[in-house]
Amino acid sequence: MNRAQGGVPGIARQRRVIRQARRGAANDAVRQSGVISLEAVVVMGVLLFAMAIVGTWIKANADEKDNQNAADNLNTVFQQALTWFNQNYTTVQAAANPSVTYPWATFMNGTTTVSQTNVYGQQYSLRVFKEPTSGQLDVMVVTTGGSVIKEGDLRSIARILGGAGGYVSSLTPANATGAMGGWNAVMTNFGGSPGGGHLAAAGFFQSASAVSNYLSRVVVPGNPQANQMETAIDMNANNLNNASTVSAQKIVTPTGNSVQVGNSFYAADTANSFIRQNGSLSVQNLAGAPADVNAREVIAAGNLWASNGTVTAAFMHSTGSLQVDGGAQVNGSMTVNGTLTAGSTLTANQFVQVNGFAVQGSRPCNNGSIGNSGSGPLFCQSGVWTALGSMQPRVSGIATGDAVVGPYNWCFMQGIENNQSDGFGLWGVFLQTDGGPDNRTFAVHNSKAGAQVWYACF
Repeated sequence: MNRAQGGVPGIARQRRVIRQARRGAANDAVRQSGVISLEAVVVMGVLLFAMAIVGTWIKANADEKDNQNAADNLNTVFQQALTWFNQNYTTVQAAANPSVTYPWATFMNGTTTVSQTNVYGQQYSLRVFKEPTSGQLDVMVVTTGGSVIKEGDLRSIARILGGAGGYVSSLTPANATGAMGGWNAVMTNFGGSPGGGHLAAAGFFQSASAVSNYLSRVVVPGNPQANQMETAIDMNANNLNNASTVSAQKIVTPTGNSVQVGNSFYAADTANSFIRQNGSLSVQNLAGAPADVNAREVIAAGNLWASNGTVTAAFMHSTGSLQVDGGAQVNGSMTVNGTLTAGSTLTANQFVQVNGFAVQGSRPCNNGSIGNSGSGPLFCQSGVWTALGSMQPRVSGIATGDAVVGPYNWCFMQGIENNQSDGFGLWGVFLQTDGGPDNRTFAVHNSKAGAQVWYACF
């Protein structure tokens, strides 16, 4: 009994131990299940946070791309608008009273390669305002319509565009503001405000303070520096074609090269200049008439012609012949060391001084020559040097029949010779025509064949 009673409590204790062990295992299982649920919550939280960050980045990147696209599109339209404005400056200036607005079709010249709207669905207009005092034309491209752009995106697009970029803020819709506050414009001067959330690009900002360093292909009114080079330009052996007028301080070409004008070439070496052409060289004034040429010396390998003008020189030396086809006037003295031949009349308004010495009565000489005996002039008559007024005959002859002689001043019969047995005959010298001194003709008559009549003429 005692053993039996003693055995019952032992069995009860074992059962209690077993129940406690089971409860401990159950509690451990419950505790393990709670740890797994907390880790899952942490992981899910991290994933959600990462997704939020990535989503924000994706949206920001998309916004940035949209803003870049909007800025690029605005810049393309803006540059085309400036080109159109510069090409039509006079027309725009007359139309701006004080402002004028041009639609897309006008200033974009009907182009189809550029979108008429930006990514926000906004369209473009070109607006010009004439300054009342200076008359300067201020240019602005403004977007209208479409979706309203958020404030942050407006500022971002303006910054991307640069100094000309701007926007109309919903906070100040009456004004357009430049990037980083670089400029400000009252929209009533430009035809009114498009409303907040729109873009603007200011041409007056460029013309006033930020003209590009690139050389402009067209006139930029009020900014001549846009068409000026600030340094030397190297064409790298390429041509400049179709220039109208080239104004330069000097033209420099390497030795051996030339400057071509038409088919003529101008070249030079270290000391000399050359004009090379197939025809003649003419110097003319602007009207095309011959002009003057000033030179210290003129060396002509051929002839020197002055067809219709005056040759003026302190000293002119010709080693060949000099031919004057018109009149020649010498206002000073002229010395001829050779023979002076006059094809017509030789006229002296004063005296003729003959220094050629001749002896009266000497012969021979060239008929008509004038000489100087030392005491007066001598004239060569019939090959004899004869003094003026002397009785030296000019000619003497013998006539064996009838003859006519002259013209002379006077002729006389010197004698006859008749060797025939019959001594009768008629002989004489008679005046036939009287043309005045030295212009008379005389008839020499000899009636006797075989007889001779001697005569002399003066």
